[in-house]
Amino acid sequence: MSANSPTDSSPAGRSRALPIPLTFTGVVAFSRRPPAWLLSLWLVTALGSAAMLIWFVETRWIPVVEDTIQGLPEGLILTEGSLESFSQNESIRQSNRFLSLVVTSSSSTPESSTADVQVILTPHEARLHSLLGYLQLPYDHRLALNLSPSHLVPWWNSRKPLVRAAAFLVLVGNLLLAWMLLASLYAPPLFLVIYMSDRRAEFAKTWRLAGTALFPGALIMVLSIGLYTWHLMSLLGL
Repeated sequence: MSANSPTDSSPAGRSRALPIPLTFTGVVAFSRRPPAWLLSLWLVTALGSAAMLIWFVETRWIPVVEDTIQGLPEGLILTEGSLESFSQNESIRQSNRFLSLVVTSSSSTPESSTADVQVILTPHEARLHSLLGYLQLPYDHRLALNLSPSHLVPWWNSRKPLVRAAAFLVLVGNLLLAWMLLASLYAPPLFLVIYMSDRRAEFAKTWRLAGTALFPGALIMVLSIGLYTWHLMSLLGL
């Protein structure tokens, strides 16, 4: 059989047959392509990852936030590090499986929620509960915010598209930067392994190999976020 046959069993032949970065052979084969291929792969993956995250926040968190804003009392303001004009023993709670948001006039912690993330706004601090732990954030005394629904609702509705677009671009940029830094971190030891194995080592190609190897993990994470959003995976599983 000819060495150029598509069924060539040599490593080079298998690499040409599987230029898809989902297997060991596919990662190596894809990394041999021009640098523009790797940049295109990163860009497409970053766009898909950012879109999935924005979709999750839009469908699972934002409705809870908007319902909470609608229930806030008129005249509520945040000034000098505290919530004011909040009636005694008054509280607003909105929640789903993913997020629980509580605004309360009491400094005591309300009953725990079954949501994966719980945010509690007390008169003097914000409290965050999740699987990762517990965090208390006192309000900045320099902040002065009008939290009345009549002010917040039109403010949010007019800026929602801009916030969504800005968050999407920031996510894409951060992912691309993170992958570049990770590829630069992984490339030197990989280059050393190739060199010590008496193989031809070129740092540029090694860097592309390290960058391509990031794709399967990124794809798994995107699919996992989708499964979590569709109630097919728990936060612990994620």
